Amino acid sequence: EEVRAFTAKIDTDKLTDRNIKFRDDYQKFVVAKDEEIENAFDTGTFKRVEKYDVPAGTKIYNMMWVHKIKPATKLEPERYRSRLCVLGNRQDANSYSQTFAAVAKVKMFRLLLSVSVFFGLRMTQIDISNAFMYANLDREMYVHPPPGYEHLGVLKLEKSLYGLKQAPRLWYDTMAGLLTKKVSEGGLGFRQLKSDVCCFTHPTKRCYVLMYVDDICIFTKDEELRQEILSCLKENFKLRNFDTSGVYLGLELDWSENGDRVKVHQTSYIEKLLQVFRMEDCDAVNAPALSKIRLSRTDPVSESAANRPYRSLIGGLLYTLGSRPDAASAIRTCSQYMAEGADLHWQADKRILRYLKGTKEKGVVYTKQDEYRLQAYCDSDWAQDPDDRKSVTGYVIYAQGGPVAWKSKKQATVARSSAEAEYVALADTISELLWIKMALSELEVPIAGEIEIHIDNAAAQSMAENPVNHERTKHIDTAFHFIREVVKAKVVSLYHVNTKENIADLFTKAVSWVDFKKHVGSLVTS
Repeated sequence: EEVRAFTAKIDTDKLTDRNIKFRDDYQKFVVAKDEEIENAFDTGTFKRVEKYDVPAGTKIYNMMWVHKIKPATKLEPERYRSRLCVLGNRQDANSYSQTFAAVAKVKMFRLLLSVSVFFGLRMTQIDISNAFMYANLDREMYVHPPPGYEHLGVLKLEKSLYGLKQAPRLWYDTMAGLLTKKVSEGGLGFRQLKSDVCCFTHPTKRCYVLMYVDDICIFTKDEELRQEILSCLKENFKLRNFDTSGVYLGLELDWSENGDRVKVHQTSYIEKLLQVFRMEDCDAVNAPALSKIRLSRTDPVSESAANRPYRSLIGGLLYTLGSRPDAASAIRTCSQYMAEGADLHWQADKRILRYLKGTKEKGVVYTKQDEYRLQAYCDSDWAQDPDDRKSVTGYVIYAQGGPVAWKSKKQATVARSSAEAEYVALADTISELLWIKMALSELEVPIAGEIEIHIDNAAAQSMAENPVNHERTKHIDTAFHFIREVVKAKVVSLYHVNTKENIADLFTKAVSWVDFKKHVGSLVTS
């Protein structure tokens, strides 16, 4: 029944040219397609040419329609969207060169939220319509018109279009170029961060711009500068200005009236996830995983396991990690068994959904503090995996009263002792802290006091502070020993914490309900 329901949901979501003709709202898609063609001509994306003008031997690519109904949100009503796409899977090697396009890190967005709370900045979200159509194409390309518009003949692409392999890269270059170009040359004069090339800061005023493909966020309390940025973008692109945002990248934001507190949650997304997997009426549980159960690749698999949407569910759960660090360990554990999908694994997956149902309104909260401080907790679970005996690294980093970065990940190599596993976990924590410190430095955010790291393994702490236990540590990769230089330079300070007080323990394994209840409130709140 679960498989049939999931399959039916997927088939319903597929909006092809063939099946939309039989829908009652077909005319809305016709209007959407006409608007897309009109936008393409208005932006100069392509122009009509005669077939004999196409150079001999030049490949002419086909186009297709991708239809979607965007559900209503707090910020805009339901929208019918028909997007023009080139069949980029048919592109030959001569039609493109570079295809990589950077996107903003979600943890960078959370970091900016904590900075905004600290400085009292106001956030403005902007969505750029048909973004890829504003990027100039770097190669000469020709296309056939999409179905239903064959009368247009052959079209020459002047600008990028969705579906092309190089389209994301060209759009990134276009937007980043406008942001960093001098004001005298028609740009905005921002400076690009080295820590995240999708984040930009103003050279003289406290203003940040974050770019995730065509979703742009502006953080500032200088209203005059905000309007200058919006005016510049309107001159170059067609915008949908959402003003103070309530949703960004699927993350819902609840701001206080004076902007000194923000809650990041995914209530709507979790509700949708529950509906897709027919779990909206399930009984909620108080923890994402049971401490007494250890999953393994050798767990028995039933005949029906192959038909379960295991990978789809894991993919949906992974997206919740944008605001739910409390479920990180359970999701990480289940994601290791994508190939097996045993009965016990499937039950563990559904337990996470049951936990999220009962806590769907919880999220990460940042509250203005007197100073901007960084504090971290790190831990490991030695030889936890019953299949390969690799350890698990777990850490969480706090700023402005809430976690801005966290990780639950199996280590790459087998540790020979618990001290070695903790030492590797400490190295990962320090690496993340150094990145955050670099980002805050570029954002000109002063870090008060020392950066604290709390660790519950005295041997690992001793190894980090002194070159001791040589016989038992000589096999450890030298890449991890940068810890000693960082500690010696007093970039970070290590503090011992009792195991029962180590919040990072939640990121290494399924803990008892008592321990989970004790620490979960410091990760997410209602």
